[in-house]
Amino acid sequence: MEFLLCLAQHPGKTLSKDQLFQAVWPKIIVTEDVLKRCIAELRRAFNDDARNPHMIETIAKRGYRLLAPVSAPASATAPALPQRAVTDSIVVLPFANMSADPENEYFADGITEEIIDALAQVPGLRVVARSSAFSFKGKHIDLRIAGEQLKVRTVLEGSVRRADNRVRITAQLVSTADGYHLWSERHDREIQDVFAIQEEIAQAIAQRLKTTFPWHGKPLVKTGTPNLEAYQSYLKERALHYKRSPAISRAVLCCQRAVDLDPNYALAWTAVADCYTLLSWYGLAVPRDFMPRAMEAARRAEALDASLAEAHSALASISFLYNWDRAEAEREFARSIQLNPNDTQALSWYGCFYLQLSEGRLMEGMEHVRLALASDPLSGYVHAVYAWVDEADAIYREMQARARRQYIQPTLLAFAAAGATREDEAIRHAREACEIHDPNFQTFFSRYSPVSARLYRYPRFREIVARMGRSDRLRHHRD
Repeated sequence: MEFLLCLAQHPGKTLSKDQLFQAVWPKIIVTEDVLKRCIAELRRAFNDDARNPHMIETIAKRGYRLLAPVSAPASATAPALPQRAVTDSIVVLPFANMSADPENEYFADGITEEIIDALAQVPGLRVVARSSAFSFKGKHIDLRIAGEQLKVRTVLEGSVRRADNRVRITAQLVSTADGYHLWSERHDREIQDVFAIQEEIAQAIAQRLKTTFPWHGKPLVKTGTPNLEAYQSYLKERALHYKRSPAISRAVLCCQRAVDLDPNYALAWTAVADCYTLLSWYGLAVPRDFMPRAMEAARRAEALDASLAEAHSALASISFLYNWDRAEAEREFARSIQLNPNDTQALSWYGCFYLQLSEGRLMEGMEHVRLALASDPLSGYVHAVYAWVDEADAIYREMQARARRQYIQPTLLAFAAAGATREDEAIRHAREACEIHDPNFQTFFSRYSPVSARLYRYPRFREIVARMGRSDRLRHHRD
C-alpha cells in the first residue's frame, strides 16, 4: 500500500528504483526482489498485465509509473487513528544478559520468551513472534526503526542480572512513534520469584494498555513447575532447540533432565516430544526408535495440561509425520491454533505440510501461512514457507496472463488451475482441451500420468475423460 501511495503521489511520473527505495523503505536496506514482489502483488490485485499495463508501467532502465487516474479525496485531512490502532501492537525485544556468567544468556532469553507468550494471551493485543523479535538480539537499533519494520506502536525492552540466588530484572515500555518511555520497573528478588516477576511485568503492560481491550486481571504466566532447576533445564533446551540440527541431541538431554526433576512438568514433556520428532526429521535418528517415544511424551503432556497449545501441536506433528493419521493431525492442529493463534510453527506446518501438500487445500493453506507471516514478519523460515505455498497460485495467474496474449494449451492451464485448487477453472480448461482435441489430452490426462492425480480427484474431470473414451469407441465402431 505504501508503494502504491508513493506512485499515486506522482501520477504519470516515472519514479526510479532509488526514489522508491527512499520513499517506501527510508531506513531499511532491502533487495530489488522486494520491489519486484510489491509490483507483482499490485498487478495481481488489479489484474494488470505487465506487457499491456493499465495500472503500473515498467519503464526500461528508468523505473515505474502509475497509469491509472488519481483523484483527490473530498477532504485533505486524514481521519485520526482510533485509540485501538495506537496501542494494540507490541514487540518484546530480547532482554540483555547483564550477568557476569555468559551461561545466563539462556536465562535472559527464556524470560523474554515467557513474557512474549504471556502477552500473546491478551485479547486484542498483537504480539510479534519470537523469531522476528530475536532478529534484533545483540543489536543497538533505534526503536522507532524496529517499530517501522514490525509495524508495532510499542516496544518492551529490558535486562536481566543474576547473581547467586538473586535476580534483578528491569523492563521499560517505549513508544515507537517518538521514543518516549511509557512505563518502567525494576524488580530485585529471589531467583525463585522469577515467575511472579514475569507475571507482574505482563500485568503491568496489560494495565498500561487498558484502554485497548477489556481486561479482567487473569493470570498470564503459567507456573509450569515449582522446581527451579527443572525450569532452568527447560530454558537450556529451548536455547539449543532453536539452533536445530546437531544441537537437538544436546537439547534432548536438557528436557529429559527437566522431566526427571519434575515428572509433572507438561511443557518440558512437549519439548521431549519435539526433540525426538526433530531428530527423526533431520535424519539424526531412526524413526522407529524415537517417534513412538515422541508420541508417548506428547500424550503425557496433553494429559497433564489439556490447555497447553504446544502439546496439541506436538501431537499433530507426530500424527501427521509418523502415524499417518491425518484426521488426528488436523484435529490437533486446529486445537493448537485455537489455544494459541500466534504459534507460527503450528500455522506454517498446518498450512503448508498438511493443508497443501497432504490435502491439496492450497488456498486455505496459504491463508494459514499468511497468518504466521503477520505474526512473525521477519522470520526467514516463515517467508520461505509462504513463498512455497504461494507458488502454485502465482504460476496459474502468470499462465492466465500469457494466455490473453498467446495460445496456451488448455491441458496445461487445467493442471495449473488444479494446482491452485481452482476446480471450476480446471474443469473449464479440461472441457476446452476435450473440445479442440488438444494433442496433450491423451498423454497428460492419462490416469497413469503422475501429474494428473489432482485432476482425477474431481468427479467432473473423470466424467470428461469417460466421455472422451466413449466418443473414441463410437468412432471406431462407425469406422
